[in-house]
Amino acid sequence: MAVAAGTSDASLHRGERPADEPGPTVSFAPDTRVEVWCPSLDRWVEGFEAISVGADGWTVRRRSDGQTIPDRFAVERVRVLGRP
Repeated sequence: MAVAAGTSDASLHRGERPADEPGPTVSFAPDTRVEVWCPSLDRWVEGFEAISVGADGWTVRRRSDGQTIPDRFAVERVRVLGRP
C-alpha cells in the first residue's frame, strides 16, 4: 500500500483531526509502533513507528521497509497502535 498518499493531504497540515479522535494524542516514546490517520482512506493505517516529534508534528517510519515518510504528521494524526 502507498501510505505516503494520505500524508500530503492539506488537512493533515491544518491540524484537522479525524471525527473519531477526541483530542491530541498522549505523548509516547520514539520507536513506538503507531497508526497514522489517512484522509484519503478515511481511516487509521498501521505499520509505522514514531521517530521524533517537533512543533510541526511527528516524523514516522514505515515498518515494512524502514522508509522515513518525508511529510510530518500533525500530533492528532498519530496514535499508539491499537488505541480505540
